[in-house]
Amino acid sequence: MPRRLLVLLAAGLFWVGAVTGFFTAPSASGGGSDSTYTVITLALANGRAVLTLAAGVVTLGATTFVGLVSSGYLFGAGVAASTLSVRFIAYLVPHGIIEFPALWLAGAAGLRAPLWASAYLRDIERPPPVEVVRRSILDTAFAVVLITVAAVIELHITPVVADAIASLHK
Repeated sequence: MPRRLLVLLAAGLFWVGAVTGFFTAPSASGGGSDSTYTVITLALANGRAVLTLAAGVVTLGATTFVGLVSSGYLFGAGVAASTLSVRFIAYLVPHGIIEFPALWLAGAAGLRAPLWASAYLRDIERPPPVEVVRRSILDTAFAVVLITVAAVIELHITPVVADAIASLHK
């Protein structure tokens, strides 16, 4: 299955979870996290998510499926609990445009092997297994790079951009 279709499938699973979370999550009260993040801690936390999604290569897609849907659910629940303001969107977009595709690319890597196995069982033409593993490793490595770039943006660029946009909309 071509990479773009795998990424679309991964994004679709994420958005199924997001819509479900938006409409079914209990409303949250109180403030957000009081944790202090660094680029390293944020990249490691998001990197674990990337590796969990990519682990579908060896779990026949189980970690990928659960990871995509639950990540989407948490995102949807967070959006539902927030005020959809210009400030909220400004805090999400600068790093989100890189972070979400990184998660979906890792999801595509994790879905590749189980879909290959399905094609094998149905006797459909498929690439050699070595190629499936190679592509999954490359996609995962690229997703790790993207998630690290997103962490840098989230900590150093997003706040500046969001504060500037919020000051324009007071």
